[in-house]
Amino acid sequence: MKPADYNYAIFPSEDDIEFFAAFFELLKPGEKAPDPELLDLESDESIPLSTITRQHAFTVIELGSLT
Repeated sequence: MKPADYNYAIFPSEDDIEFFAAFFELLKPGEKAPDPELLDLESDESIPLSTITRQHAFTVIELGSLT
């Protein structure tokens, strides 16, 4: 993907209608949440989130976007 393909002046909402409609079907109340793998910046290894939360009382996950 090129920057010009993503960085456009107007975000047409109709482009994402199907994605947003499907969002509510991804995880239902009471279902077990997925256990994503996160990148450990010190070791450069992928580690399951559950492993990190077992090792530490508090866990901060920083998510970002360069838009």
